[in-house]
Amino acid sequence: MICVVAALSCTTHSGESGSEPIDAAEQAYADGHYRRAQNVAEELLTGPGLEGLDVGELCRVSLLFVRLGDATGNEDGNTAVAARALSAAFAIDSDSTARYIGSLSLDDRARMSIVATLANRGNGLDSLIVEPDSIY
Repeated sequence: MICVVAALSCTTHSGESGSEPIDAAEQAYADGHYRRAQNVAEELLTGPGLEGLDVGELCRVSLLFVRLGDATGNEDGNTAVAARALSAAFAIDSDSTARYIGSLSLDDRARMSIVATLANRGNGLDSLIVEPDSIY
């Protein structure tokens, strides 16, 4: 768990005001305080919203909501918010967003690929996520 938070902390983000609540929510999640992490993440959305966040921050928020959905059982609601954040990241810089997803662990990448499909439905960006080869 701590390695995941450390890896997320190494991602590029501008240090703007959006990073502090994301850092706090990620730390709460890493500590197993899922309700607190959910509350902090939701406050971020009701406060400044997604508009002031950069690509790295949007990706982190999206991944956080995906993980919280798994941890809290609120997969539908959190997946919708994760898709909204990832859609905003793709709109800013689709290449950086795809690189971020590609740099995740296999489990996180699988979850985020599903969110990316939802986020990009109808805008032609589905091809940015390269699925691994498989034998049918």
